Amino acid sequence: MKYLAYVLITFGLIAGSLAAVTAYVPSLDMAATSESPLTLNAPAGIDAAGEPLATPGEDESVLLTEPLAAELAEAGVQRVRVKEFAFGRWDLGWLFGISLLAMLAGGLILRREDKQQMAILLNKKTDETTTPAYALSAACQEIDELLAALDELPPETHTDAITSRLDALQDTHLAAFVDARAELIGRYGIAGYARLMDSFAGAERALNRSWSAAADGVLPASLEALQIGKARLEETQRRLASP
Repeated sequence: MKYLAYVLITFGLIAGSLAAVTAYVPSLDMAATSESPLTLNAPAGIDAAGEPLATPGEDESVLLTEPLAAELAEAGVQRVRVKEFAFGRWDLGWLFGISLLAMLAGGLILRREDKQQMAILLNKKTDETTTPAYALSAACQEIDELLAALDELPPETHTDAITSRLDALQDTHLAAFVDARAELIGRYGIAGYARLMDSFAGAERALNRSWSAAADGVLPASLEALQIGKARLEETQRRLASP
């Protein structure tokens, strides 16, 4: 069904774009039969010398009068660009309407498919170690273990220990939380997900600063950022428990 939805949306975009092009470019016959003369918005027609039959200027308007319309028709002009819009002159307005319906139908199909997949995801029994809550808890535990390990390691190895452990943390638990985006949106909605990611993104920035400072050999700044990162992860845990 998703394939059909994408086909409908693509058709709607293409058809709508083609129809929209003619909104202000009616056929000459329709433009000429308007109750009041329309205002040309672009040069129209070509005379024997290769010059436009009618050329509106910035300060001078050109009205599509009956004589001018007859002259343009004789020159083979089929459409003219005008400044005024009217649904009655938009001969492809029906196509634009169909394109809107096609895109609406495609969007509804995609929404229904997403809801069905989300329901399956939320009702699926998963291992506790694969949940977003576990990812956050494990990340905090990793940071605690790192801080405890630093007390037992030689000072000259502290920065290398921080960079290596943070690299592993980024590739495992932090990545697992990011990958749970669909589940988090399904459970908490867009607003709840935004609240979670606000604090989580702050944690990631702090941990990245800790890594950078450690890589530069600035241990105090690295440890300070590491503590901030852990605090932001704990804040994310609290928001996850009560979004």
